[in-house]
Amino acid sequence: MSAFRGLRGALATVVACALLLAFPASAAAAPSFGHAIVTRSADGDPMLALDGRPFFFVGGAFFYERIPRERWRDAMLRMREVGANTIDLYVPWNWHETADGVFDFDGHTSPRRDLREVLRLGEELGFFFVVRPGPVIRNEWRNGGYPAWLLERPEYGMPLHDVLEGRYPATATLQNAHSDDAAAEWMRNATHLRYAGRWLHRALEEFRPVADRVLAVQLDDDQGAYLDNDTYPAPHLHAYLQWLERQVRDVVGPATPLFINTYEMKVPSSSPVWAMGNWYQSDAFSIGEHDRAELAFATASLRTQAAVPLAYSEFQAGWLAGPEDPQPRPADPTNTSLAIGELAGWGLKGLIDFPLHDTLAPFGWEAPFSNALYAWDAAYDLELRAPSAGDSAAYASRWFTTQPMLSTLAFYGPALEEAHRVSDAAVVYDGRGDAYAAAGAIKTDLAACRAGGIVCDAIDPLQVDDARLRAAPALVLHDAVRRASAALVARARRLGVRVVGDVAAVRGAAPGDVTLLRGRHGTFAAIENWSSAPRRIDPRALGPAFSGLVPFTVLPREARIVAGGVDLPFVRSAFRAGDRLTTSCAVVGHGEPLPEFGVVSAAQVTAIPGPVSTGAPAATIPAFDLAGAPCRVVTTIAGRRRVRDVRWTHPSSRDDGAPGAARVHLAPNARIAFPSPESSPSAGAHVTTIDAFADGAREIVLRNANAFAVIVPDGGARLVMYGAGARNDVDATGALRDDIFPALPLSTTDRIAKYTHTYPAGTFNRPYEPCTFETARGAGAYLRYRAPDLPGSPLFERVVMLAGDDPRLIVDERFTPGAGDAARALVSLSAIAGGTVVDGDPDPRRGEIAFPQLVAAWTPAEIAAASWTPARSNGTLQLRFAPETGGSRWHRITLRDAGTAKGEDLRRLAEAEHRWVAANASPFTDGEVAKRYTQSPQKRPSESSCGFESHLPQ
Repeated sequence: MSAFRGLRGALATVVACALLLAFPASAAAAPSFGHAIVTRSADGDPMLALDGRPFFFVGGAFFYERIPRERWRDAMLRMREVGANTIDLYVPWNWHETADGVFDFDGHTSPRRDLREVLRLGEELGFFFVVRPGPVIRNEWRNGGYPAWLLERPEYGMPLHDVLEGRYPATATLQNAHSDDAAAEWMRNATHLRYAGRWLHRALEEFRPVADRVLAVQLDDDQGAYLDNDTYPAPHLHAYLQWLERQVRDVVGPATPLFINTYEMKVPSSSPVWAMGNWYQSDAFSIGEHDRAELAFATASLRTQAAVPLAYSEFQAGWLAGPEDPQPRPADPTNTSLAIGELAGWGLKGLIDFPLHDTLAPFGWEAPFSNALYAWDAAYDLELRAPSAGDSAAYASRWFTTQPMLSTLAFYGPALEEAHRVSDAAVVYDGRGDAYAAAGAIKTDLAACRAGGIVCDAIDPLQVDDARLRAAPALVLHDAVRRASAALVARARRLGVRVVGDVAAVRGAAPGDVTLLRGRHGTFAAIENWSSAPRRIDPRALGPAFSGLVPFTVLPREARIVAGGVDLPFVRSAFRAGDRLTTSCAVVGHGEPLPEFGVVSAAQVTAIPGPVSTGAPAATIPAFDLAGAPCRVVTTIAGRRRVRDVRWTHPSSRDDGAPGAARVHLAPNARIAFPSPESSPSAGAHVTTIDAFADGAREIVLRNANAFAVIVPDGGARLVMYGAGARNDVDATGALRDDIFPALPLSTTDRIAKYTHTYPAGTFNRPYEPCTFETARGAGAYLRYRAPDLPGSPLFERVVMLAGDDPRLIVDERFTPGAGDAARALVSLSAIAGGTVVDGDPDPRRGEIAFPQLVAAWTPAEIAAASWTPARSNGTLQLRFAPETGGSRWHRITLRDAGTAKGEDLRRLAEAEHRWVAANASPFTDGEVAKRYTQSPQKRPSESSCGFESHLPQ
């Protein structure tokens, strides 16, 4: 047998040599997966390595499907500005598999589907990739990423109404509270296994050209989360994750790290793959002890994984815009630096900011509980603009707190990756029994650690290895735990670890809120100041690694990573052996070979307004005199020691927007503003159909000399832009959204229905069938949709018009109830920018309402109820039409930009609009051409005249 093995080896060598001679060198050097692996540092701590070197990934979620293709490069360059080295990519199944077995990865059906270009650009710009192919994708994307044609199959147990509304797969909604049951459902669904397996193989094959740049692949989405979820022992969950792992490993091989993203999982150490964390702040404006305690617990529980490093695949010190309002709730930008500082102190080895910039979904692709505008108050706004260096508002922006933290992590990345958290004690977390009791106990211990200035680590008593146990001088075991852990106690004592019964018996070695991270190539101090007063740090208290530094100040709600004796050639190849860096400054730029360093805090500028987010509390940040406490940079390069003290420095930035103008610009305040035309149109109203948002869809644009409007047929025929000049009186939420009354009951298969029904969805993401018309009197569009999931398949119809040079937008609506459902009535929902009304709540009997920027009018007899629901930056006007009797008919409402009218002038304008509607009622019947259109699609007239000109006022 041994001789046979030798012969087989010799033959293999000959064959390999022949292949190398037969094929070009480029083929032999084709990228392969497995360049990134999880391994251990020289000190025994788990870490991520890329081609054998420690690699700290710093990245951002890159939602290419929500970004115009022509802006992908600029968005990536902006990410690189804040220090990102990694792009996190969700690959939505339903976005790329447009029909059963029909795929688009090159953008032939929509420019935003060109995943190959995303990967090419990412590689060109030096990025690495974290890949999330699903099959479930839960970032507020339609149907959770599943193709609607698949979810309509009975095996998925979803009513047609849920599918058409864009709700997540029913099984996916079960996993929030009953993860094991959900996994069992997936495993019983043979159709799911067949199609999901095919998708994963097909999607991951697209990454083969950049295989050497793939750092990790996620299995599904949001698996294993929440203490009240049945994620342990969860045999079905493990079986499903292992099935997903087999599909992925078929393509990426055995070495590429696989992970799940989770939050407060019962037993992270039980996960069959790497469990990365998710963290989003609470609804507090400024995070405090509650958020810090939750972040500390979530992170400590992740630290109990013995074989994988601590990483966060989703992090955001904020929250996304709700479905009713494109503005996210305000959050103090300092939350970002404090939370990242907390994570850095725990020994973070990788971080994905979710996301680094705000984006806009193709209308109709958002989930029914989400806004098309995917806004998070992120570091970059929708136009990819960062604050300019002279802009005082920059000092209170998310970008200002994100850039130095991410840049610091990225620059020191290799040294941080192999450094370990220096702890005074280890506390125990074991959620296998009563997870809530275990969580409560460790939260209490961690709070005592913080209060006592003690750096505590967390261990799983059943998973901890000797190296991790030996790393802390003391092990805290309360009486009940000690009695159940005799073997652990004996092992700890054998290793020379002191076993104590309470945190109070431990003495801290570093100043409070300071954590040391020590590695072979540098020592770091993560310093947090959660207080409202500046904190002066004496570097002598941090240890000898920081000698040469002078006392420095950490300002209120600031976090700082201080470096001591960093081996420069280990973090950047431009340096030579012996080159070292010690500094108390943050990294604020990307100079070569060293980056730019500075002091970065809003508190260093006098009388800056409080955080600029809309609705933020008014505040003034006091100034502090830092003249005597600059940060210091000490370098030893080529044997020459240099000391430089740095006063206040603003990170370099640009305020030039992003090159490559899109056809429609999106303003930083989340209103959509249509650009001025290059040349004035001819007199009168005109209609065009264009891909206004560069997403492969076709939008209808109406324009005359005094107004413009944009309607998105594929997004429920919503009006997303209307106004005059550069002002948009509506927003991305959309006006003229159709719904019905009485509404259908809530879904019984959507297990998160309470959360996902916070706002009426109606037909907001259904594709309407459009046509347009234009005459000398005006221009408009007719749109219609027949709803197969509603009783009797009712018909929604709408005509939207501009007449001549009149700024008034004329809207005719008609609702034809299904057979036997005559009591059902049409509801029209319109988001109006500004969030206020001028003259009280709408009264259907009055027939008009005034807002600061526009007025709306209707015929009182046709409206059964009207209401106004204010939100943060807009509000929703709801008009419920009276039920149809004696057959359906057209109903007219109007919107009119108010221009500069205010006060009594605005009131008179509203009354005049009401009189106009009364004098120009909608026609009760269609013209002959319109009848042909609605009765027989084959007899439609040309697109330039689809037969609804009769609706234009005479």
